[in-house]
Parts: sequence; structure tokens; C-alpha cells
Amino acid sequence: MNGNGLAARPASGTLETSAARTSRLMVAVCLIAGAAAWARLGGEYAERMRPKPDASPDFYQDWASARNYLNGLPVYSSHEMTMPLYLGRPQADWERDIAFNAHPPTSVLLALPFTRFGLPDAVLAWNLAMLAAIVGALAVAARQLPELRALFLPVAVLLPFCLPIYGNFQQGQLTFLLVLLITSAWALDRSGRSGLAGALVGAAAAVKLFPAYLVVAFATRGRWRGVLAAAAIFGALTLITAAVLGTGAYLDYWRIVLPSMEKFRSFAFNLSFFGFWHKLFDPASERGWVRPLWFSPGVARYGTILSDLAITAVVALAVRRARTREDRDAAFAMAITAMLLVSPVTWDYSLPLLLVPLAIAARSAMASKWLPALLIPVMITFGLPQMKVMEMVLAGRPPTVASPAFMLGVPSLNFYAILVLFAILAACRSRPSGVSSRSGILARRGLRVGQECPTYLNAPDPRR
Repeated sequence: MNGNGLAARPASGTLETSAARTSRLMVAVCLIAGAAAWARLGGEYAERMRPKPDASPDFYQDWASARNYLNGLPVYSSHEMTMPLYLGRPQADWERDIAFNAHPPTSVLLALPFTRFGLPDAVLAWNLAMLAAIVGALAVAARQLPELRALFLPVAVLLPFCLPIYGNFQQGQLTFLLVLLITSAWALDRSGRSGLAGALVGAAAAVKLFPAYLVVAFATRGRWRGVLAAAAIFGALTLITAAVLGTGAYLDYWRIVLPSMEKFRSFAFNLSFFGFWHKLFDPASERGWVRPLWFSPGVARYGTILSDLAITAVVALAVRRARTREDRDAAFAMAITAMLLVSPVTWDYSLPLLLVPLAIAARSAMASKWLPALLIPVMITFGLPQMKVMEMVLAGRPPTVASPAFMLGVPSLNFYAILVLFAILAACRSRPSGVSSRSGILARRGLRVGQECPTYLNAPDPRR
């Protein structure tokens, strides 16, 4: 008690010492957990980073197509023909679902420098480049959102347990390159450099077509410099690719490859609107294993179209109403999330593309009582191996014909999680983190606290 009979407040040094101890304890726990995780999974990661000579990870598709070009074969020659040439074995039955390289020609152009290596070393070199890309994307996000830097150590600890991260290295995917391009585009856009941001979106769209959806965010805000830059870079990379690989590569891609990819759109673990509606009403590629709710290709088709239009309308409305930087962050993050939902095919290894949406949601969750209760289950769901979860649900029973109720369960978990993340981001717009309701309203009007009534503030003081 002090002289006034009031309880004495603890010294600030005591509080700082307690906070420092807590911080050091958290760092120690994270380091111990991280060491245990890498001790358990490090060897498996190392093995997947450089596959066996006869393996066929996803990167094989681009590597083989690049080899086809160098050997004077059609770029999109069938895997049935190329696997005996490059792997020394025939194509296995389980590999026949993918008859041709499913990736656009520009992704083949990226693989050309790696053809100097055999497949195992090429995958290793590619994975090391992708590791640098995801680290770069995390660094960009940390620089833009310094309030989240304390979360990066726990995130690094959890990465070994995250199936989409593991899957990307296992398959030699190029997702992390897209993560770097899209994260950098967001950082440039929030800094007012929409032209450079659009250029990166155009580059991402040249590698994989679906990032072109992000042009919606530029067009809705009237950022035509970003739209034109995206179109210009996409066109330039397309012309460069055609000049190197030949126009025949593009003709084969549009006439042969894309039609052969239709079957993947209704696969059970496709996380987009297309996958959700088609596995319920037109599971064309899963017939015999999935029983539709009722068979109706029309309902599947129009349900997909209406869902795509509805979520695009929500994104456009959020972009147009954004006035503060926090609102614009949330709107851009909503566009990224919607991009995965409207894509014809979205697999679980595409989930790292949600880096910016998860970061924006985490920023808001730090100042909210209820958002963590939604965001944490979403992040856990994203990291779960759905096939393992499905095996646990089946409890050792052999898989039979899947009912609609089953398809609405485990195979749709990540789809639901993406929808919940989109809803969280929409809620983040209403009151940005760290902004009071009063200052938030004023910010939307372009004012600061104390500038509510400029006429009154300029009037003479009646007390004088």
C-alpha cells in the first residue's frame, strides 16, 4: 500500500522482465519442438527432395517436356512414350490418369535449365529454388506486416507437419514460385505500385493460368495500369515461350492437353466450386466409386457458374468499398482466396497460396476475441493429410461406393476451410485490427480524429 492507501503498481521493469522471460520461454519451446519435428521428418524431407531415378514426381512432367523439345520430339508427347526414354521403365497403371504434361508451355520453359541434370538432381535443384522462393515470400510478408513477426518462429516449427508444404517438395511443384509472385504483387499494390504488381500477376498467370483471376482486384478499383501491365507481361512471356518452344506447343496444349484434364475437375479432393458441385451431381471421373446426390450435369454446371459469379461479386464489392490500407489488404486477400475457389482444379498443395490471406486474418485475430476460434481450426484443417483422415474414418474398412453424405465430409474439409477463411476476411473489413470504431469510420471518410468537422474547427472560439 502507498501513502494514499492504494495498492502500489508493479514497477515497469518487473513487467518487462516477466515479458522477456515469457518470450524466451516461448522461443525455447519452439526451438525444442522444431528440433524434434526435424529429427522425426528431416530424413524423409531429404529423401523426397531428391527422388529415386525411376520415380515420377509432378516435376517430371515439365522436365520431360523440356527434354522432348531438346530431343526434337513434340513438347507434349505422351508420358507413355517418354517414360521408357527418360526413366527406363514403362508407365505404371496408376500413372495413366495423367497422359500428358498438364502444365502450360511457360512452365516447360522454366524447366529448360534443369534438363542438364538427370531427374533426381533436377528435382533437387528445383526444390532448392522453391525453398528460396517460399522463404522469400515469408520475408516479404514479414516486412509488410511487422506486427506478425513474433508468429514466424511458431510457423517455422509447424511447417514440417504441414502436408501442403511436404507435398510440394515431394512432387517438385512450382506452387512456391506462385506464392512469391502473388505475395510480392500484394506488397507492391499496397505500396501504390499497381503497375509492378500487375506485372507479377501477369507472370504468375503465364506459368499457371488461374492467377489471372487477380486482375479482378485491379479492374474493380480502376487500377488500369495494373490490368495493362498484367496483360503485357502475360503476352510477352507467351511470345517468348512460343519463340523458343514453337507455336506447336501451344496448339497441342489447347487441343490435346486441356481436354484431357476435364476428368480431374470432378475428383473427390478438388477443392474448388467445380469440384464441390460435380462430386455431388456429376462425378464423371469418379463414377463407380462416388454415388451422386442425384445425377444432374446441369445442376453441377450452373451451380459452379453461379457460385463463381457470386463470390466474384463479393470480392468486387469489397474492393470498391475499401478505403483504408487495412480494407485494401482484406479485399486483396479475399481475391486470392476466391481465386482458389473459382479455379477449375485446386489441390491441397495449392494451399500455400493462401499465405497473404492467412497473414491478414492472423493480424485481425490478434485484436479479436472470436476470430482465433475460427482461424485456428482452419489452419489445422489445411495442414491435415486428408487421405489419412479418410482412412481413420473408414477404420480399416475397404473403400466402397461413397455416399453423398461421405463426400460432404472428409473430402470437403479443405473446401469448407477455404470458405470460412473467406468469411473471416470479409469480417476483417468491417473493423480493421488496431483501429477503433470511431477512427475507422473517419478513416473511411479520409479524415483523422479531430478532423470530423473542418468548418467548426476553422470557426473562431466563442470563449474568446
